[in-house]
Amino acid sequence: MQIVGADRVEALHANAPDDEQHIQRFLSSNCFGDHVSRAGLDVPTRELLTFAMLAALGGCEPSSKATSPPT
Repeated sequence: MQIVGADRVEALHANAPDDEQHIQRFLSSNCFGDHVSRAGLDVPTRELLTFAMLAALGGCEPSSKATSPPT
């Protein structure tokens, strides 16, 4: 919750349909709980490692390329 804030996570839970609550709970605990709350790495390092792992998996090239602002 340190990254997105508790109010945002609560809003995600409140706005999820009943049949998607289980997915929302899983994502919240897995993405924002278990991994972010572990000791040993600061947030910028975690973000860099996450980006590197996603890029290494492949398929995210269009999303990972830097773009220039419109002129």
